[in-house]
Amino acid sequence: MKLDADAPTDLVETLGSEKRGGELNFIGQGGSTTFHGHNETSKEKQIDLERYYREINKYLVETIDLTVPIVLMGLPKNLALFKRISEKLSLSEIQISKSPTDLTNAQIEKTTSNEISEQEVETITDDVAAINNKRVLTDTAEIDQAIDTNQLNKLIVNVGNLSNSVDDHLYNDINRIISRALKINSQVVVLKQEEPQSPALLEATTY
Repeated sequence: MKLDADAPTDLVETLGSEKRGGELNFIGQGGSTTFHGHNETSKEKQIDLERYYREINKYLVETIDLTVPIVLMGLPKNLALFKRISEKLSLSEIQISKSPTDLTNAQIEKTTSNEISEQEVETITDDVAAINNKRVLTDTAEIDQAIDTNQLNKLIVNVGNLSNSVDDHLYNDINRIISRALKINSQVVVLKQEEPQSPALLEATTY
């Protein structure tokens, strides 16, 4: 998203004279940031950082779609702090434990794209493994019934098992089921796997 001019993108500018950690200056070099200033203590800087994160949280709550998951990127201790104070935001289970301080926007975009893809693959792999421990629905009529009763938990569509000879009606059924599953906020996972142990074309689990 493109941030407005008044977005809280700088701690010093956001907190201004209310900053408790003294007048901070910082030097960024080699992936690290060094702070120095007057009357600053570790505790005061922590208070400032928490107040700054609350301003970021407030800004996001007022400007974004709260149903869209947010992927956090930063040092582990900062991620933990932001997750602890965040309110109303939908935070993604995917998070990137890496400092973005000295990265350009293009580098951040490349890094996050790669990390998100890798973590999504890991999550899907875990989901597919876990589905073996539950009753699996593969019949479209049963899946439709699960949707009708609002019992559909997860729908996995393995397009790797589609062939060129698949009937057009099946394509339509798959698209219809995906649309219906999304409308009741079921989790929909699309795979492209052709291994012998890969999931069937359609697999679903219920609550």
